[in-house]
Amino acid sequence: MLAGLVEDLEVAGGDQDVICDRHNRAMEMFCQIDQHCICEVCAKSEHRNHSVVPVAVARTERQNDLTMTQRKIHQQISNKERDLQVLQIELDKTFDSADKASRDCDHIFGELLSVIQKRHSEVQHEIRSNLEKEVVRVQKVQDKLEEEVSELKRKEAEIAKLFVYQNDSQFLEDFSQIAGFKALDDLPRVKTQPRSCFENLAGQISKTKAKILEILYENAAAGVQESTSKQPSSSSSYKFIHKAKKTAILGPWTSRVGVYLDRRKGVLAFYSVSDVVTLLHEVHAVFTQPLYAGLWFGGYQGAYAEFCELKNTNSH
Repeated sequence: MLAGLVEDLEVAGGDQDVICDRHNRAMEMFCQIDQHCICEVCAKSEHRNHSVVPVAVARTERQNDLTMTQRKIHQQISNKERDLQVLQIELDKTFDSADKASRDCDHIFGELLSVIQKRHSEVQHEIRSNLEKEVVRVQKVQDKLEEEVSELKRKEAEIAKLFVYQNDSQFLEDFSQIAGFKALDDLPRVKTQPRSCFENLAGQISKTKAKILEILYENAAAGVQESTSKQPSSSSSYKFIHKAKKTAILGPWTSRVGVYLDRRKGVLAFYSVSDVVTLLHEVHAVFTQPLYAGLWFGGYQGAYAEFCELKNTNSH
């Protein structure tokens, strides 16, 4: 609407005297009450009780208002353009952060077993989803800012056209139709958002990896190891190993070692088996998760193991 008004004013000519239709006199006065130009006859008749000033005075006052409005628009344009630059930097960093998180994710999950590949895919999808949401969010803000900048520049151009008018009356007439510019309020500034969804992801995955490895290896290294030479003797001994801690165990050396587990009672016992069964070591613990047996034969050719379910569990 304002653009059309400016075009109409340009066609009419901004430097011609504005003539009063009623008295055929130049409108050299401005009525502060009715907010339009009048001639001297109008000022002495129907406007005699109104506040009337020369058009030059009225123009000076309103031109000062326009100058302040123009400065405000300049500042708003500058602020919005800086915001656009900040958003572009943020978007670039968001892509970099997302790429880094993706690389870290690949590296961390590559060290884990294939059974957690499903979670790997879920996290990658989460990264892409968060990135897409962030890109959409920033692009929406960018589009809005660009629209605001374009609108402000258009308004600035329309105001600038008023300054080229030499005729005070014509200036005031045009000003009264776009005087709403002086009521512009400061537009809200853009607030950037942290990229914690990407920056914290690698750390969270690392913690998950540590927890998984802790669970996998918490009870894996529990057992009795024979400590002998190739020619066993009566001085041979055993070592109980758990969580890298070794405990020396004295007892008769035999070629057979028995292991007894009562998961419900939380008992794990080791025996030397020959003509008689001798208890070597016993451990009491609370087993809250399934247990899996792992066997290692350190260089003993022909060694084998057999798993048995005891019929009588009342005694070892």
